[in-house]
This record gives sequence, structure tokens and C-alpha cells, in this order.
Amino acid sequence: MKTELLKPFLFEKCKPTDIPKIEAFFTAYKDIKIAMREKAYIFDEFVIALLKLAKFQAVDNAEHYGKEASNKLYKICRCAIESKPCDHPFYEKAKQYYLSNQYPYQETLTISSTLTIELADEFMQNEILDFFEAQYSDLRRINELSDEVQLNEYMLEISKYITEERLDDFIKLVKSIFFLTPMVDVFYSVFVENIVYELLYRDIETDRRILHLLLD
Repeated sequence: MKTELLKPFLFEKCKPTDIPKIEAFFTAYKDIKIAMREKAYIFDEFVIALLKLAKFQAVDNAEHYGKEASNKLYKICRCAIESKPCDHPFYEKAKQYYLSNQYPYQETLTISSTLTIELADEFMQNEILDFFEAQYSDLRRINELSDEVQLNEYMLEISKYITEERLDDFIKLVKSIFFLTPMVDVFYSVFVENIVYELLYRDIETDRRILHLLLD
């Protein structure tokens, strides 16, 4: 099931120039409930769904996936260098890339660090897609948020009582308060932590950092 309605809350950036106070959320919430009169309970359900999505957006979950992806790439590269088997679809790509390049370094750590950096972009593209799918899969298991049709019905009903612009403004307000750090940003930042470590690693033989070796 596609979750396009929910995707912006998980993956799009929100860059408020001035972070709104939670008080602004309650003010807007109360005003819309008043406008919806006897149908206010529908708006309650819609807001609860959004807040549960905010709760679902756990930073530690994204950190776990980011670190796992980073460790996975490094392991694949080491296996490719040492001709050890590795059960991962990216392994053959890493192995062929390694064999097609003449690395002038003696130290295995230097070669593995270099290979990890050179393959990071391509590997990351695949991992990002896997990360998205994992998040959507987890999201579907949350009963209250799994029915996108229901959320769309809520929005249609709400739109009968307030303008689309007013509803959009409320959703933006919710995003600016409760969704400041998209999970994909956390995932990527943890992944590149290892890349930074590799770039700063100093080759024992030449006493030069990987960053500078790659510039040669």
C-alpha cells in the first residue's frame, strides 16, 4: 500500500525561521474544533493520527539503520579485499570494483577505507530505498495509521468545515513543532559518520590521511 500522504511527515525537511510554540498548536486545534461543531471528533482522530506518526518517527530507529548500513558497507569491502564470501547483493559490485583498481597501498585498512569511500554513494542509494521500505512496512503495522483511505476521508470531511488553506496551515504547524528532524536525515548523518572516520584515517606506511591519498 502506498503511503504518499504520510511520506512528507517522514522524509521532507521542515525549516521554520521561528519555531512555533506548542501553545500555537493548541490555539489552532481549539479553533478548528469549534469550527467543526458536532463533527469535531473527526478532527480529533486526525490529529491523534498525526501525533502517533510523530511518535513513530523515533530517532533511535533511524540511527540504528544508519549505523547498520555503515557497518555493512565496511564489511562488504573487507570481504572483497580478502576474497571472503559475503551474502549481500552489493558484494559482487564491490569485488569487481576492487579487482579493477590497482591500489598502491600496502596496508589493508587503508585499502578498505579507500574502497568504502569510493563505493559509498552507490551503496547509499540502495540502502536509502531499503530504509524507506522498512519504515513504510513498520508504519503499516501501526493499525491507527495503516489505513490511508481513512486519513483521506478525515481530510475530506474536515474540508467541509474549514478551507483547504487553513487545514494546510495547521498541518504545516504540526510539522514545524513535532517533525523537525526527518528520519532520513538522521539515517544519513549516522551513515556518513563512518565515512568521516575513514577520511581522517592515517595510513601507517605513508603517514598521510585517506582524504589526501584520494586527491592524488
